[in-house]
Amino acid sequence: MRSRPPIATLLEELAGAIDYPDEVPEPERGEVERRLGTCEAALAALIADWERGRVVREGLSLAIVGPPNAGKSSLLNALLGEERAIVAAVAGTTRDVIEERFFIDGVPVRVLDTAGLRESVDPVERIGIERARRALEGAAVALVVVDGALPLDDDAKAVLVATRERPRVVLFNKSDLGRTGYDAREAPEADAQSGSVLDAATIEEVRRAVADAGWGTERIDLARAHLASARQAAAVARARESMERARATLDVGDALDLIAPELLATIAALGEITGAVATEAILDGVFARFCIGK
Repeated sequence: MRSRPPIATLLEELAGAIDYPDEVPEPERGEVERRLGTCEAALAALIADWERGRVVREGLSLAIVGPPNAGKSSLLNALLGEERAIVAAVAGTTRDVIEERFFIDGVPVRVLDTAGLRESVDPVERIGIERARRALEGAAVALVVVDGALPLDDDAKAVLVATRERPRVVLFNKSDLGRTGYDAREAPEADAQSGSVLDAATIEEVRRAVADAGWGTERIDLARAHLASARQAAAVARARESMERARATLDVGDALDLIAPELLATIAALGEITGAVATEAILDGVFARFCIGK
């Protein structure tokens, strides 16, 4: 027989104590707090799992950005394992957004190689730069590439500053030629990588950093079922909000019975996923557990 959800069990105990105080004792407050904490953690994990599941279904969008001639196109070619983008010593070779796909641990990564970000008076290059900025805004993760062998110029500093408040991976490229820029990096870039896109170990480090930024250090289990839709994720989010309100009620020292409506709202929200009807199930549980009136 399938066990009852812990929130339903707790609500049964509260409902019994509220309606039949002479026959059903109120649950101990500390135990209620512990059980709420366990359920809150489970709901938080479900929401995080939804985000990971969405990555599995839709793929991770990754924009390679940086100033001209930093090695962005060479990095794209290395990630793909083929010569997809034109590589040249002339700055500004890439004029449009190139979109390709590769996989990390079986998860698709939709990568966008963009024009170098800098101030330009060339009308064609400016179009490419504007498209690069739009690609950056729409990407889940930014892969920032700068020349780490030379002192950082204004363009490199600008792209580093512009991406500090978003998920990103920073690579100070061309370490085989020097580390002047990397060694002079500022505190927000403390965890940046120094390496070369010509080095296989650097590429592997970049791949792992992209995975960490995209879906966290937990390896995605492609075989495990995930929440199937945004509607289900929204239901779980509402359940978590109800749990948080219940927790706030306990934190200010209010009576235990005041959390009952929030627990019922939690069960009702989760019932949108399971199809369960909360009220009848709780009443049945109260009578079954405590044999009221017998």
